[in-house]
Amino acid sequence: MRFLAAGTPRAFAIGSKGGWGYATGDYVTGRALGFCQRSGQTCQLYAVDDDVVWPGQ
Repeated sequence: MRFLAAGTPRAFAIGSKGGWGYATGDYVTGRALGFCQRSGQTCQLYAVDDDVVWPGQ
């Protein structure tokens, strides 16, 4: 997966219906959420850099 191979900073977001988005570089959390939300879904961050931030983790 490209996300895991990407350098830091990086963020990955997952949508409520299976959509996703990731970003590297500047403003990664907002951009990853924005890319995910383009699919019309509610999205939450799953990972930032090497840390899983998904609720309950």
